Amino acid sequence: MFYFRPSLWLRRLFGKNAPEPVREATSLLREQPMPPEAQVFHRSAENLHTLEQRAFEAVNQQRRLHGVPELVWSKEIANAARAHSYNMITRRFFSHYDPVYGDLANRLRMAGITWRACGENIFQTKGYEDAVLTAIHGWMRSRGHRRNILSPAFTHTGIGIAVSPDGAHYFTQIFACFP
Repeated sequence: MFYFRPSLWLRRLFGKNAPEPVREATSLLREQPMPPEAQVFHRSAENLHTLEQRAFEAVNQQRRLHGVPELVWSKEIANAARAHSYNMITRRFFSHYDPVYGDLANRLRMAGITWRACGENIFQTKGYEDAVLTAIHGWMRSRGHRRNILSPAFTHTGIGIAVSPDGAHYFTQIFACFP
């Protein structure tokens, strides 16, 4: 389970140059107390990092099996992916398009990430013993997701996982090639 204070995350992501809607959201979020159940989520953030690393290794294993160079982990991309997973839970949507921050290109631009090519896989699962293997198998069975995983055009990636209060795992994997 994972929880973080959105206001702190938004300040770290955008700094003082945040767009006006982000500054407004940040000030509103700062005023809201952290709910008691969120404190439990916060303590297990290390477990989510372990799941993210397992997913990263599984994706690179698929790339090796298909003769494609391995991806390099990007902390900045992982932060953007984690934010999208968290936003899907808190705003109750499941889409590549965030109703507040827009499409992937816009979200990366707002995070200060420049790229030459980018792509994104999302996945949601609940009730499976191994959420990581479920996500990887699901992505590999989907033509578009598989294409992203095996594309030699992508050189870097980051995976962000968030868990909803009902135990659903939300995965976001962002792929990029930097200029």
